[in-house]
Amino acid sequence: MRITDALKLFNEGVNALARVTSNGFRLDMDYLAGLEPRIKTRIDELSCKITEETEIGRMWKARYGSSINLSSGNQFKDVLKKDVGFTQFKLTEKGGESADSEVIGKLPRQFASQYLQYKQMEQLYGLYVEPLLIEVSNKGFVHANFPLHRVKTYRGSCHSPNIQQVPSRNREMMRLIRSCYIPREPGRVLVDMDLKGAECSIGACIHGDPAMLAYMTDDSLDMHRDGACLVYMLDKERISKPIRNACKGDFTFAEFYGANFHTVAPRLWEYVLDDEFKTADGEKVSSHLSSKGIEDLDGFIHHIQKVESDFWGKMFPGYSQWKEDVWQQYLIDGFAKVATGFVLTLESRKEQILNAPIQGPSFHFLLKMLIGMQERMIKRNMKSLIVAQIHDAITFDAVPEEIENIKSLYKEVHDDIHKQWKWLRIPIRAEMEIGEIGGSWAEMTEVGLI
Repeated sequence: MRITDALKLFNEGVNALARVTSNGFRLDMDYLAGLEPRIKTRIDELSCKITEETEIGRMWKARYGSSINLSSGNQFKDVLKKDVGFTQFKLTEKGGESADSEVIGKLPRQFASQYLQYKQMEQLYGLYVEPLLIEVSNKGFVHANFPLHRVKTYRGSCHSPNIQQVPSRNREMMRLIRSCYIPREPGRVLVDMDLKGAECSIGACIHGDPAMLAYMTDDSLDMHRDGACLVYMLDKERISKPIRNACKGDFTFAEFYGANFHTVAPRLWEYVLDDEFKTADGEKVSSHLSSKGIEDLDGFIHHIQKVESDFWGKMFPGYSQWKEDVWQQYLIDGFAKVATGFVLTLESRKEQILNAPIQGPSFHFLLKMLIGMQERMIKRNMKSLIVAQIHDAITFDAVPEEIENIKSLYKEVHDDIHKQWKWLRIPIRAEMEIGEIGGSWAEMTEVGLI
């Protein structure tokens, strides 16, 4: 494909996403108004648990008394150094000591779990709630913008507010924020149409790794489930949806995007510290790992190092070789071409050069799908509307009677794209979730593949 094809796609995409912005996503204003006190109450509950039920919390309270401030990084580091005897701080670029989530993960599990929740809840209002209050219209809608010029790998983005930025690691936080979003009328429903393994399917079309192609075409295989089995040392039947999703975003895709065991292990460990992170049969993952001899972050990092070696050496050697070939060719040419016609130049970093040939076309498929579906919905006078583009998903504010039409539209546009983009080797499937009539974005039910 040529660069003129890329230009045409983005010109059409800008217009389509402008209509999505205009449609807007409705908020439950009564729920939103009550969210700040709910968050404050939860913060107070966690504060009591930390200072009364954990040894480090009791030390903190004993040292600072009525002046205790669990939000103070200086107090926290002071307690760790003087009372706990902790020395494994990270160093900032300026040489200062940092006590971030990776450091917290090295502390006793009960304290680490509750303190991470405390810090996340404390950030919840400023990061997720306040932007909604700032941007909401007097009619109760947010009209997020979805620009196409901000990401060097030619993916989309979102701002004012960034509704793509919804908490994912903490299920309680995710429910709190997604519950803000509702259909525009009581008789309508929210629908998510999420491309199934979009970047993996598109990537398989591009690099041709046989194992990846098999995963993408055989419904009995599940790459993210298999990765989760390795990461959390579980049998397949014990993998719950939260475990699979954790490994999908913070292991499989993170590895594909250039991360390594040093960076993925602390993020995966954060899930373990959540007592609600459980296997399909209800066992806490923390308890399961403990039975396998993994008690802390350091032990988990060592484990993930071996998992990473097997992931690239045994699961996807073809993909690994393709990445090396792309980089070496870039060093010769000074640029890298993308299947959809875009070009990356010398300004790009190695990570971008290796990610863009897959990240870009994956988003471009979704964008072309959104353009095609929206055009047909308008021509056919459908009442359902597209209200958001969230990573690899399109969100609809739909009339229940039109859901089957939406499914048919996906197949129709999918086939048109395949006719135009000859480099697509395999079908790109989508998973659909539907909310309750009048229900929030937090309560969605899977209805299967399209």
